[in-house]
Amino acid sequence: MLQRDLQHARSTHSLIEKMRAPVDTTWGIPAPRFAGVVTSVNGYSCTLEVRENRFGKGVAAVVAEAPFRVAIYDDSGFKAEAIAVFLDPETGGVVCRLMFTKGEADIAKGDLASGL
Repeated sequence: MLQRDLQHARSTHSLIEKMRAPVDTTWGIPAPRFAGVVTSVNGYSCTLEVRENRFGKGVAAVVAEAPFRVAIYDDSGFKAEAIAVFLDPETGGVVCRLMFTKGEADIAKGDLASGL
Protein backbone atom coordinates (compact mmCIF):
# COMPACT_ATOMS: atom_id res chain seq x y z
CA MET A 1 0.00 0.00 0.00
CA LEU A 2 2.78 2.43 0.90
CA GLN A 3 4.62 1.63 -2.35
CA ARG A 4 1.47 2.35 -4.38
CA ASP A 5 0.90 5.66 -2.55
CA LEU A 6 4.50 6.66 -3.19
CA GLN A 7 4.21 5.81 -6.89
CA HIS A 8 0.98 7.84 -7.12
CA ALA A 9 2.66 10.81 -5.44
CA ARG A 10 5.61 10.61 -7.85
CA SER A 11 3.39 10.45 -10.94
CA THR A 12 1.29 13.37 -9.67
CA HIS A 13 4.43 15.39 -9.00
CA SER A 14 5.73 14.55 -12.48
CA LEU A 15 2.48 15.69 -14.08
CA ILE A 16 2.53 18.96 -12.15
CA GLU A 17 6.13 19.60 -13.19
CA LYS A 18 5.23 19.00 -16.83
CA MET A 19 2.37 21.48 -16.64
CA ARG A 20 4.66 24.09 -15.06
CA ALA A 21 1.64 25.82 -13.60
CA PRO A 22 1.04 26.66 -9.97
CA VAL A 23 -1.50 24.25 -8.55
CA ASP A 24 -4.22 24.97 -6.04
CA THR A 25 -3.49 22.16 -3.61
CA THR A 26 -6.95 22.43 -2.07
CA TRP A 27 -8.71 21.40 -5.28
CA GLY A 28 -5.82 19.85 -7.20
CA ILE A 29 -6.38 21.95 -10.31
CA PRO A 30 -4.03 24.35 -12.11
CA ALA A 31 -4.15 27.91 -10.83
CA PRO A 32 -5.09 30.55 -13.40
CA ARG A 33 -2.19 31.73 -15.56
CA PHE A 34 -3.93 34.91 -16.69
CA ALA A 35 -5.87 37.57 -14.81
CA GLY A 36 -7.30 40.80 -16.14
CA VAL A 37 -10.13 43.27 -16.11
CA VAL A 38 -12.60 44.22 -18.85
CA THR A 39 -11.79 47.68 -20.25
CA SER A 40 -14.31 47.81 -23.10
CA VAL A 41 -17.17 45.82 -24.59
CA ASN A 42 -18.38 46.03 -28.19
CA GLY A 43 -21.07 43.56 -29.23
CA TYR A 44 -19.56 40.07 -29.14
CA SER A 45 -16.04 41.22 -28.32
CA CYS A 46 -14.34 42.74 -25.32
CA THR A 47 -10.89 44.03 -24.44
CA LEU A 48 -9.06 42.98 -21.28
CA GLU A 49 -6.28 44.78 -19.48
CA VAL A 50 -3.65 42.25 -18.38
CA ARG A 51 -3.21 42.34 -14.60
CA GLU A 52 -1.30 39.09 -14.14
CA ASN A 53 0.57 36.93 -16.64
CA ARG A 54 2.02 33.61 -15.44
CA PHE A 55 2.45 32.02 -18.88
CA GLY A 56 6.23 32.49 -18.73
CA LYS A 57 6.17 34.52 -21.95
CA GLY A 58 4.28 37.41 -23.48
CA VAL A 59 0.53 37.14 -23.90
CA ALA A 60 0.87 38.00 -27.61
CA ALA A 61 3.06 34.92 -28.13
CA VAL A 62 0.62 32.72 -26.21
CA VAL A 63 -2.39 33.94 -28.23
CA ALA A 64 -0.47 33.49 -31.50
CA GLU A 65 0.37 29.86 -30.60
CA ALA A 66 -3.05 28.86 -29.31
CA PRO A 67 -5.86 31.19 -28.26
CA PHE A 68 -6.91 30.51 -24.67
CA ARG A 69 -10.28 30.62 -22.93
CA VAL A 70 -11.12 33.24 -20.35
CA ALA A 71 -13.90 33.27 -17.75
CA ILE A 72 -15.46 36.67 -17.13
CA TYR A 73 -17.10 37.28 -13.78
CA ASP A 74 -17.97 39.84 -11.12
CA ASP A 75 -18.92 39.70 -7.43
CA SER A 76 -22.17 37.88 -8.29
CA GLY A 77 -20.31 35.07 -10.10
CA PHE A 78 -19.66 33.77 -13.60
CA LYS A 79 -21.00 35.91 -16.45
CA ALA A 80 -19.45 34.64 -19.68
CA GLU A 81 -16.72 32.70 -21.39
CA ALA A 82 -14.54 34.27 -24.06
CA ILE A 83 -11.59 33.28 -26.20
CA ALA A 84 -8.51 35.49 -26.49
CA VAL A 85 -8.05 36.35 -30.17
CA PHE A 86 -5.13 38.79 -30.33
CA LEU A 87 -3.19 41.46 -28.44
CA ASP A 88 -4.05 45.02 -29.48
CA PRO A 89 -0.67 46.67 -30.19
CA GLU A 90 -2.02 50.17 -29.48
CA THR A 91 -3.54 49.55 -26.05
CA GLY A 92 -1.72 46.38 -25.05
CA GLY A 93 -5.10 44.86 -24.22
CA VAL A 94 -6.19 41.33 -25.07
CA VAL A 95 -9.11 41.34 -27.50
CA CYS A 96 -11.53 38.47 -26.81
CA ARG A 97 -14.54 37.04 -28.63
CA LEU A 98 -17.46 36.31 -26.28
CA MET A 99 -18.62 32.72 -26.65
CA PHE A 100 -21.03 31.75 -23.90
CA THR A 101 -23.02 34.07 -21.71
CA LYS A 102 -24.86 33.02 -18.58
CA GLY A 103 -28.50 33.94 -19.13
CA GLU A 104 -28.92 37.64 -19.80
CA ALA A 105 -25.66 38.64 -18.10
CA ASP A 106 -24.25 41.93 -19.33
CA ILE A 107 -20.49 42.16 -19.64
CA ALA A 108 -19.39 45.55 -18.31
CA LYS A 109 -16.24 47.58 -17.89
CA GLY A 110 -14.61 46.53 -14.63
CA ASP A 111 -15.65 42.87 -14.75
CA LEU A 112 -12.83 40.49 -13.92
CA ALA A 113 -11.28 37.82 -16.16
CA SER A 114 -9.29 34.69 -15.44
CA GLY A 115 -7.86 32.06 -17.75
CA LEU A 116 -5.75 28.92 -17.82
